[in-house]
Amino acid sequence: MFVKSLLVIAYCLIAVACGRGDAYLLGPQWLGDVEVYVESRPGKPTVGMNEFLVIATHKDHKPAYRYVISIGVKGSNNWIQTIQDGYSGVYRRATRINDPSVDILAVKLEKAGKVEVLYFPLNVKAL
Repeated sequence: MFVKSLLVIAYCLIAVACGRGDAYLLGPQWLGDVEVYVESRPGKPTVGMNEFLVIATHKDHKPAYRYVISIGVKGSNNWIQTIQDGYSGVYRRATRINDPSVDILAVKLEKAGKVEVLYFPLNVKAL
């Protein structure tokens, strides 16, 4: 009985440790066969600098790592190129948010000369 209790406690601790923590999810959206979603870290976007992770995955669950991805706030024309995390399909960068209740994160994806932009409202309740 004692061993079972320890195993249950260990499992719970591992599950909590492997969670997304304070990540705030935006999306997903599709661009052809690529699913794109954004995580805001450390939590829901606030006024000031916020880190965003853009995760791009093909329909067959393989990472979409052949993109140049930039982020910015819709309407600002100030693009910041993300940093790719190896070949994992994860791109990260921080950008300034002025008003998270109305700002919309723009994600520009470039590949083979083709450019597409997806928009992620930071305040889903405002839609």
